[in-house]
Amino acid sequence: AIHELSALELARVLRDGDVSAAEVNQETQGRIVTVGTQVGAFAHTAEDLAARQAAEADRTLVAWRADGSPGGPDAPPPFLGVPVPIKDLNQVAGIPFEAGSAVMRGTTAQVDDGVVTLLRNAGTIMVGKTTTPEFGFPPYTEPATAPAARTPWCLSRTAGGSSGGAGAAVAAGVVPVAHGSDG
Repeated sequence: AIHELSALELARVLRDGDVSAAEVNQETQGRIVTVGTQVGAFAHTAEDLAARQAAEADRTLVAWRADGSPGGPDAPPPFLGVPVPIKDLNQVAGIPFEAGSAVMRGTTAQVDDGVVTLLRNAGTIMVGKTTTPEFGFPPYTEPATAPAARTPWCLSRTAGGSSGGAGAAVAAGVVPVAHGSDG
């Protein structure tokens, strides 16, 4: 199953054409609203952005495979088509940015933070923003703006903090890898 692959394995099957980025995104979006909701992994989703990025990734991969030159300077980015959510302490242009705080509720980022630019350049698909405690401070992820992040092995227990949503998303098999940070 797609959700059981590591980020490296997923990048390989995407390059090989065994699965499309659109298919990966479709499964990921389905797992975000089922398993991701159950563990409180996401503060915000980015279905439209992810669909656009997946379509572009598929166009790039199809053209690259048709060219017949697997490698060299024209090779696609290493993680093209791999879903990677961004922790809600970092800005993604056009996507809500609340940092787990009620005072930030309704804020939309105008720019991409540097780490977001690096992940985009690596070809990742931004599928949503993971939950974080208010401004990343508490060691548990129970923000005022999103559901509490829980471990998939025992939903009564915290997934920790401040990257609790990211940890919950990966542990629950929603995404193979997620952006996290440590203050």
